[in-house]
Amino acid sequence: MPEPDQTSPDRVNATFGAMERIPLSRLFIGSVIASVIIAESIVVFMSLLFHGRITPDYLVTGVVAALIVSAIVLSILLRLTQRLRTAEQGVRSIEAKLNEAQRLANFGSWELDLVENRLWMSNEACRIFHVDPQEFDVSYESFPGVVGADDRELVKQSLDEARRDKKSLSFEHGITLPDGRKKIVREQVEVRLDDSGSSVSMLGTVHDITVQIKTEELLKDALESIPEGFVLYDQDDRLVVCNNKYKEIYAASAAVIKPGATFEEIVRYGAKRGQYS
Repeated sequence: MPEPDQTSPDRVNATFGAMERIPLSRLFIGSVIASVIIAESIVVFMSLLFHGRITPDYLVTGVVAALIVSAIVLSILLRLTQRLRTAEQGVRSIEAKLNEAQRLANFGSWELDLVENRLWMSNEACRIFHVDPQEFDVSYESFPGVVGADDRELVKQSLDEARRDKKSLSFEHGITLPDGRKKIVREQVEVRLDDSGSSVSMLGTVHDITVQIKTEELLKDALESIPEGFVLYDQDDRLVVCNNKYKEIYAASAAVIKPGATFEEIVRYGAKRGQYS
């Protein structure tokens, strides 16, 4: 089922940007001139229709009518302009809050338009990938180029698979920064379809999990350095983590000693295989 149409932030900004380029004074002057011309045209037509000529009293009436119409038009324009500015401020505020939230969470977002072959990335996504949105060639073909050389084929295959099979997927890959440092990120991709079922865009999130991965590696090294068996269960008696020494001690149950397995499942599995006899 196709997803509802959404407007990406770059299109919203382009709309407001176009509005800002129209001088307000020019808009007002144009409206006044148009109002005067319309009002005078109507009055002249009425004068010719009823008197066969343009009379002075009709000219005065035309000027008064033009001023009244101009005042009404200006009032409407002022209200519309104020509402547009208020709406723009609201959009800017929401965008700023979204950027700040993504920055704090190390979480970016992107949208790939498959029809126009254009890629939009949030500020945090650009920071994670360490690219300048003003210089980066934002297209489907160039996207894999921002990742590490070892993972470019993985990213390309994953995106091609999601686009071809029209399905959501999640995968991890590395990023090599210009200074040689490496990052690890997790991508979540979702394909958007049109009414005919064709892929029209891809929505994605990118999460910098470098610190998380390094922390897990440090924890694993610390657990493996313990000479005794170590295991940790959560409040629901599900295994969270253990070291290899623990698996060696309970070798008969090693096949089910995995994160998420319950204590009862492990004990029952081992009992059937003589672990405790």
